[in-house]
Amino acid sequence: MSMLSDESGSISSKRVIGFLCAIVLATCLIITSIVPKEFTPPTSLVDAVLTLACVCIAGTSVDKFSLKEKIKDAN
Repeated sequence: MSMLSDESGSISSKRVIGFLCAIVLATCLIITSIVPKEFTPPTSLVDAVLTLACVCIAGTSVDKFSLKEKIKDAN
């Protein structure tokens, strides 16, 4: 669980969502390679999950270097 925790030890929702999106994308990749084309998920749905995963992972990185954290450390 340390992979999903932030610096303070609490579970980060952005990391959890990003991790779940990565699992969904990997599952879609496996399903797409196994089943016929008419049963694959729509491209727009896969793109939406990919965008959500990227935003969550980038949001976690931005939170780590945000000004709010520096202000807390200064006090």
